[in-house]
Formats: sequence, C-alpha cells, structure tokens
Amino acid sequence: MKSFQVRGAEFLGVEVQLGEREVDNFLTCRTLFGDKAEAILKTTGILKRRVAGEGETSLSLCVQAARRLLERLAVKPEEIVAVVSVSFTPQLAMPGNAQLAQAELGLKEDAAAFDLSHACAGYPYALYLAARLAGDLGGKVLVLDGDVQTRLADNTTAALLSDAGSATLIGPGGEEAWKFAFWTDGSRADELKVSGGKLRMNGFGVFRFAASDVSRWAEEFIAGEQVDAFVPHQANVYMVKELARGLGLEEKLAISGDETGNCASASIPVTLGKVIEPGKPKRCFLAGFGGGLSASMALIYA
Repeated sequence: MKSFQVRGAEFLGVEVQLGEREVDNFLTCRTLFGDKAEAILKTTGILKRRVAGEGETSLSLCVQAARRLLERLAVKPEEIVAVVSVSFTPQLAMPGNAQLAQAELGLKEDAAAFDLSHACAGYPYALYLAARLAGDLGGKVLVLDGDVQTRLADNTTAALLSDAGSATLIGPGGEEAWKFAFWTDGSRADELKVSGGKLRMNGFGVFRFAASDVSRWAEEFIAGEQVDAFVPHQANVYMVKELARGLGLEEKLAISGDETGNCASASIPVTLGKVIEPGKPKRCFLAGFGGGLSASMALIYA
C-alpha cells in the first residue's frame, strides 16, 4: 500500500448531526431475529442506532452540523473557498450535496464545490482533497460527510445501519505533515453494494476483508509512527476491537458505534468528535474500509 504526505493543512474543528430518532437496537434485533437477539447484539456491540426523521436528508444533516461548526469557530461563509461532500445517498442525483450546500450556507459563488460518491472509506479521501485545496487556494475548506442509509436496509443490515451528517473545517497552515494511503478492489464489489434499492452485504466477506487485508495494510501504514488515537470506521464494535487488537492499539481505540451504530463514512468524524480536545492536538490514525471494496487511511493532527 503506497503512502504519501501532504503539508500545509490544519484541522480546525468538527461537528456532527445524528438522525433525529434514537432506536433501541435490542428491539430491532428481537423483531428480526427473535430469540437470537441477545447473541446478535453481543456480536455487533451496537446497542443504539440513529434514524433520520421525516424530511431529514444527508444534506440537511450535514448543513445543520456545518452551521453549528461555523458559528462555534466564528467563521464567516465568505471565508470558505471550497466545499467537498461525501455521500452515497445524496439528496438529489444532480445537483450534488456540495452545490446545494453552497446555496444553503451562503458560501461564495466562486467557492469550489464538488461531491464524492463514496461509502465507508470516503472521509480520508475528502480530508486529502481538503488539505490540498486549503493549501492551493489559501483558505478554509468545508468537508461534509453524511448518509441517510437506514432507508436502504434489509433484514441483514437493519441492525447495523444508522444515519448521520458531519461537517469538518480544514484550513491552510499547520507545521506537521499528514499521511494518506488508499486502496481499491472493485472485483469484490458484490461483498457490499447498493442494488435494487437495498444495501446488500456479505457480512463474512466484509469481516474477512477488515481482519485480513485492512489489518495488514494498517500495520504497514503505521509502522514506526506515533499514534495517539485510533479512529476507525465503526462497521461494528466487535470488528473494530478485533482490528485494534491485531494492531496493538486497544488502548488507543475510539468507539462510538455502540451508541450511534454504523453511520457509513460519517462514523469517522462522529467518533473523532469524541476524541479531540481544543488546544490539545492528537495524532489520529483514521481508517475507513468497506464498500468498493475499498480502504483509506490517514494520520492527521486534530
């Protein structure tokens, strides 16, 4: 897995907006699996999930998070030079969430705005692009990452999936290099894909991918590196604990999936928001993996 560095970017903050309705996942498992509910709950470690309310979309969740973020950081809309959106469930097929967010947030008309159609591995991709844009354009870049995916669930995925939106602000500057790596094998797309209006997953195939391939690449990626916090995609709690154990990062592992479920690629910023402390930057190892099949990794200061 080839890795590379980007300099001149600074992590300024993150905010998240979870789906309106909190769901007791035991009740979901009981409905779907009957007497096996407790065993399923123990296997996934997901105790609660968040489901979008009527009228909530990936765009509306991200815009709510962005408004709070800009207000908290006292950043004016005209300071944003670009907006990058990550979603495989955009509000419209066209135009994308980034263009719609430009209008809703009152960003400048000459701000770059574009979308990435990505799932579990999308957040590090967006951070890489934001870091480059912040340096090239000399201004702040807004990353929106969110999905309303529970509407795509079938009986095999309903006890895993949640809805959430997030907003991350990246600025120019920063003295430390950020490190990235990406990997894709589209020949294994059938393991996790949206088909016929439903999210279809071969759970064993995805687990094998995380436990074998992703674990091997992650070990190579962080070899010799300082890691203060490990923030993986929250596929499920059992899976990320196994991944952390294999990497020797059990004590550095950050978890949000037990309380928020699998929020697709937004699960990384959702979890990152629980880790970072203003004025106390940490070197965070981010790992996204899943639909594609694809994986992405980043070492950033946040």
